[in-house]
Order: sequence, then structure tokens, then C-alpha cells
Amino acid sequence: MKSRNLSRILALVLMLALVFSLAACSSSAPAAEAPAAEAPAAEAPAAEAPTTAFPEKPINFYVAAGAGGAMDVSLRVLIPYLEDELGVDVAINNISGAGGWVCYADVLNKPADGYTITSYANSNFFGLYNPTSQIEGDINDWEFLANAVTDANALYTNKDSEVQTLEQFIDYVTNNTDVLIGTTSIGFDDHTAYVKLASAIPGMLENTTALPASNVTEVVTNQLGGFQDFMVANVGDYNTVKDNLNIICIFAEERSPLVPDVPTFNELAAELGLDADVTASTHRGYLIRSGVDAEVKEVLVNAFEKAMANPEYLAELNELFFVPNCLVGDDAQQMIMDDLKAFESIVPLLVEEQQADND
Repeated sequence: MKSRNLSRILALVLMLALVFSLAACSSSAPAAEAPAAEAPAAEAPAAEAPTTAFPEKPINFYVAAGAGGAMDVSLRVLIPYLEDELGVDVAINNISGAGGWVCYADVLNKPADGYTITSYANSNFFGLYNPTSQIEGDINDWEFLANAVTDANALYTNKDSEVQTLEQFIDYVTNNTDVLIGTTSIGFDDHTAYVKLASAIPGMLENTTALPASNVTEVVTNQLGGFQDFMVANVGDYNTVKDNLNIICIFAEERSPLVPDVPTFNELAAELGLDADVTASTHRGYLIRSGVDAEVKEVLVNAFEKAMANPEYLAELNELFFVPNCLVGDDAQQMIMDDLKAFESIVPLLVEEQQADND
């Protein structure tokens, strides 16, 4: 009897122990699975979709130059590729005058909504740093979207001229007076290149005078008509004048792929023992007025970057004698700011040159 009761007690104890053991296992199980509860945190880096729906209507592009010029032509090549990236039409409007500032004044009066874009050449902003200029403005009114093309300046001579080399040019301008050299408007890229060149060659500033014209077509007309001795223009202009004019040298760090046989001024100067460094180029690109929403600006920058990387666009640029230099956003803006800083350093030379002309 006692042994039977003892057996029952032992069985009861064993059953209770089993129950407590199972309870302990079930209560500790969630602790083993706890790390799995953190899995959703892995999705945190996913960026939120942009809240700005842009663009929703056509974009207006204001070219700060007349139709048919280098700025206008290089933009019209880009427009179809830009439209593909943005998914809307882009209308071109040309507004010339006052070195681009008639156009800029108009753009600054339009809403800062991203639907108004304009063009630039670095020389459009030179007047802001030139005390002899009548241009009023502020570089901080603008944000740069992209730079598309960089076009080096070059020294041109007539094919039938006795002067075809830099050595002959130096001899000519140092031994003759009243030498006329055609450029575009005073203080712009071609004229600035002339001032750098004249300051690098002893006696040239005193013996030569810049003959400014409103555009490169007039400069070429004056050259072919015999109204000036030489001219400074862009390498990109050579394609339209190569039957009548030759390039003596280009003002760049390296030779241009467009005219690889033409030396740079710096390499020729070194051969002649001339201690001089002359570089000058036109940068052409696109910008918006300040104050545009950051997301909208990002959409535009990305569209320009993709459009300018299109192989078909690059091939068209090459056919038109343009050298691509595709930079976007902050990179484009920094290049222009560096260029303007370099321009500031030669402002005293510009003032000296203009005083010499007035005397």
C-alpha cells in the first residue's frame, strides 16, 4: 500500500518537473528570436521618392546671344536629347545685347521655378569684375546647371600673309606700329586673350590696338576685308574660315583635338626663349536664377548630365567643331569661379590697355 502511494507521489513529481521544464523553454524562446525583430531596420537607408513633380509643362530656354552663333548652335544640338530626358518640350528664345545682360535681366524677372533656363559664356560675367565696364549684376544671382563646351582662343592670320608663325608675328608687332588686331567686344574672351598676349610680348601693347566688333562675324569680315592685320577668335571658328585664314597658335594648356597640328602659344614661347604663359578659353553652359527648389535643380542637373553623355550628341558636337567639356552642378560652378578669379588678376592689364588706346 505504502509502496503504491510512493509510486504515485514520484509520478506526480516527475510530471510537475516536466511541466516547469516546458514552460521555461517556451518563455525563453522569444529571446533566441529577438535579432529577427531588427530585420526591418535594414530597409531604413532606402531614399524617399521626390515630392516635387517636375517638370509638368514645357521649359523656356533663353539664349543670351543671337541666333546662329556658337552659343545658339551648340544649345540647339543639345535640346532634343534634353527633351528626351525631361519628358517635356523645350522652347528656345534668343535675347542678345549688353554682353548677355539684356537676357539675364529678363530671366531674373521670371519666377524661380525651374521652368526658365538661360545660357552663359564665362565672358558674360567678366564685366562684373572690370571697373571700366558698365555692366551691373551679381554672380550670386545664379546657379550653374552644366558646362557643355570649352573653346580655346586662337591667333589668326590671312593665308596670303607673310606672317604665318609666332616668331614672325613677334617680329612684326615689335617692329611696326599701328598694328590692328580684331577681337569681339572689349572685356570679353577674345579681347581678354589679346590683352594677355600683348602683355606677354615686349613692345606689343604699345604697337598694337584692338579693333573690337560686336560679334565674330564682323571680326572675320574685317579680317578678310583687310581692315585689320590679325584677329583673335575661338578655335571653333576655324571650321568656317579655314579656306581663307590660318591659325598661328592657340591659347590653351594642350593642343586642340580639332586642330592637332596647331601648336599652343606656350610651347612655341618656350622654344623661342620667351618667358610667358598665355591661356584663354570660352566656356559655354547653362544656368538658372538662384532660389529654385533643390529637388527641381537636381532634376535639371541630372537631365543635363545624361543628355550630354549621349554618344549621338557628342558626335554632333564634333561635326560642328565643338570640343565637349561636360561638367554639371558644383563642378561647373567651381570652374567658372576659378576662371573669374583668374580674370580679376588681369584687370589692371585691361585698364592699362584701354588707357593706352585713349592716349
